[in-house]
Amino acid sequence: MESPVALESRGLSLKRKRMDSPQVMALKKPRDEGGALPQDDGKLTTCPETGDLSAGVYKAFVKNALDEVEKQNYSPLGKLTDQINKKADSPDALSNDQLTHMIQALSIEISRLDSPRCSKLINSVVRLHLENRQPSQALTDTYYRFLAVLVSAVPRWWSDVATRLVADFTLDDASAQHSALRYMISITPTSATLLQGMLLDAFPNKMDSTARLCNFIRNALITTEYCPALRNAVWGMVVEKSVQIDVELQDELDELDEEELFDAGLLDAEDPEVVDLEDATDAKEDEDEEDDVNDGLALGDSDDELDDEDDDNNVEVNEASSVGELLAKLDGIVSLLLMHVGGKFNEGPEEITTETVSMYASLINVFKTYLLPTHKTRFVQYIVFQASQACPEFMDAFLASLIEITLSSGEGMDKRSKAMQYIASYIARAKHLSKAQIVFVVSMLTGWIDRYVSEREAEVNGVPGTMGRFKTFYSVVQGLMYIFCFRNEMLRLDSDAPEGDSVWECKLDKFFQRIIMTKFNPLQYCNHSVVAMFAKIAHHHDAAYCFTIIDENKRGIVRKDLHDKKDKVMAPRAFMEGASTLFDGPQKEFTQLEGYFPFDPLLLKRSRSVLGDLYIEWSDVAADLDSDSEDGDVSDGGDLDDDMDDEDVDDEDD
Repeated sequence: MESPVALESRGLSLKRKRMDSPQVMALKKPRDEGGALPQDDGKLTTCPETGDLSAGVYKAFVKNALDEVEKQNYSPLGKLTDQINKKADSPDALSNDQLTHMIQALSIEISRLDSPRCSKLINSVVRLHLENRQPSQALTDTYYRFLAVLVSAVPRWWSDVATRLVADFTLDDASAQHSALRYMISITPTSATLLQGMLLDAFPNKMDSTARLCNFIRNALITTEYCPALRNAVWGMVVEKSVQIDVELQDELDELDEEELFDAGLLDAEDPEVVDLEDATDAKEDEDEEDDVNDGLALGDSDDELDDEDDDNNVEVNEASSVGELLAKLDGIVSLLLMHVGGKFNEGPEEITTETVSMYASLINVFKTYLLPTHKTRFVQYIVFQASQACPEFMDAFLASLIEITLSSGEGMDKRSKAMQYIASYIARAKHLSKAQIVFVVSMLTGWIDRYVSEREAEVNGVPGTMGRFKTFYSVVQGLMYIFCFRNEMLRLDSDAPEGDSVWECKLDKFFQRIIMTKFNPLQYCNHSVVAMFAKIAHHHDAAYCFTIIDENKRGIVRKDLHDKKDKVMAPRAFMEGASTLFDGPQKEFTQLEGYFPFDPLLLKRSRSVLGDLYIEWSDVAADLDSDSEDGDVSDGGDLDDDMDDEDVDDEDD
């Protein structure tokens, strides 16, 4: 039998036949609003140019090809396969209407396609890329109906079809793919495990475009709405991939100084902490133009010197540009995730459902698996920051899980310290926390510290290299200092205390003054920038006085440097090496904690705007310190760093 195209060109007239088989009736009804598979009203879709002729031609051609297969004549089937395989831009490729009729005809014969001889034909249909041919709605609906009916009639094609659908998740609009996939999952409930691997395999490379990455993540999250069994796997995949970009970005940022970031347009002039991603590319181009005009015009510079300077500048700009692209990519991903989470959790506590609770549990599990063990992520953790503030119970659960890790002697030291960093940063920055919640956490931590001091202070011997074993203690003390800097107003007693008694919750003034005087000397081993700001704020509120001990510690550091040889004689080398290996790696003495707080200001401008009123800025709580900044010398706290949001400030006084 001649091909349909040849038949149409000769005007062959075929009588239209009504298709009323159960398979066809299941395929042809219009798409409903809920995204279910479109069904059919039993009428053929006709080609505007050729009317009923086209549909009849293709129906007859497909039927003839399959009839010939039964006679072991495979030539018509091969021609049919070749016709479908033609690229969309080929002159003799099928038009959208012709391809629609072809697939409709194949759907009618679906039971006859369950044959090894038809595998190439089915593959040619499954692997069609409709996005390359600007498909009509009729073609789109017909194609995805065919895929769904194929796996229903011939289950062995389930994996191939699902892989094909998931591959399209990088598209802007994948609603048809979701309709087909939803139907496929409904008829194969055990398919969630297979889909996990397919989603992971199809996840775009981190070097792919922001649009493709965000499209895939958005569509992967949509699958969790009609397949809840995928929720843990999908969130785990998305967070793990995002953390990889986050860590890479952190490494890149560490290699650039602030001036290079400004020059590349990656820092906002009005807010040095916030990246204006939309202006970054323009700023780089403007900078390049200015360099062309201004560089090399200074008299006396040789061409070689100018070339060397240009090379250095180009390297810096290229590095900063690479960072800008990575920032833009992560901003797109994080803002997408924040908006997705916001849509699920921002309806208010009264709207919390069983599904919401289940989703939150998934986020907490993902947080513990991928975020908590990772060193210095800066952006992805804000997903949990946002979701947890949906209701008091979520905030309680998040803090309780972190406290359990921090105070558990069975956990590793680094994990406990990291959990404490999250506790401190969360309490400092989460605006929806109540006073009762904050006071409860502070009471838990102060009680633990008091017990720790009473049990272990006798172990402190002052020998260099041995203080690292108390790292968890210093982490908790530093966290309380940080919390006090942000939450001192909420930590005051609601009513006036009797004269001579403490005006602070948990008697924090007496607690801090007692702890800083212990042999542990936390003002020496906690991060010096945190200590400096705590000393200033505690003094301002008459909660503690730290400057005398800080000065003594500084003099002690000088004496240690001057008498380094004497110290080494007092502490045998073998003991020193053993202690440093045990706590901080070979020949590395523990000197102070890092000043990392996971919820320090978000560098991504678009993502930051999504957080809305969930976040406490340092400027919101530091206004009353401005009048105290003119006091003068360091002993009064006037010369200390005012910017708590910069955890990497060098302690120049040391």
